[in-house]
Amino acid sequence: EPIWLQRPLLTEKITIFEA
Repeated sequence: EPIWLQRPLLTEKITIFEA
């Protein structure tokens, strides 16, 4: 599984990256 899925802090940055 992706590492960012396990890190809530990175999830916020990934959300902006996907948008």
